[in-house]
Amino acid sequence: MTMKSILTTAIFLCIMLSTYGQEKLLEILPISEGIVTYTSVIQVDGVNKEELYTRAKKWFATTYKSAKDVIQLDDKENGEIIGKGNFNISYYTRNPIINHTISISIKDGKFKYKITDFRYSDNQNETFLVEDFPKSWGGKKKLYETIDIKVKLLIDSLEKSLKSKPDTDW
Repeated sequence: MTMKSILTTAIFLCIMLSTYGQEKLLEILPISEGIVTYTSVIQVDGVNKEELYTRAKKWFATTYKSAKDVIQLDDKENGEIIGKGNFNISYYTRNPIINHTISISIKDGKFKYKITDFRYSDNQNETFLVEDFPKSWGGKKKLYETIDIKVKLLIDSLEKSLKSKPDTDW
């Protein structure tokens, strides 16, 4: 094999491996093991586990109405926080709440988030996993796009909070 063909094969394999298992629901919501899941490992060079943990706790407190009610597991020693939160969306004539589970695992210089278990719940007593959206309803694409936008804003907020140095200049 020539160096060019080895390089081409290596690049092809990298692309195949990086896209393996990255299904999307209606080409919008990422699916892993059959459920909608957003996950990533984020590098935060030069920041130790304890500081990242403190930043994550502060993020929960400022992002959700009651971090105390949201956080279900708080394990500082192992660097893990799991919460069950929600956000409102506007969806045609309904104003559902989208419940979700968010877990943050922390190590020196990095953290991993996983946001999953998205449940639609509205004032008409409709409740279901977003993957099980009723086939009889219209507007599935709009619902998924709206959820995707909200989750990406949540992720952006989390990343900025954990990457930002605390403001000690007051």
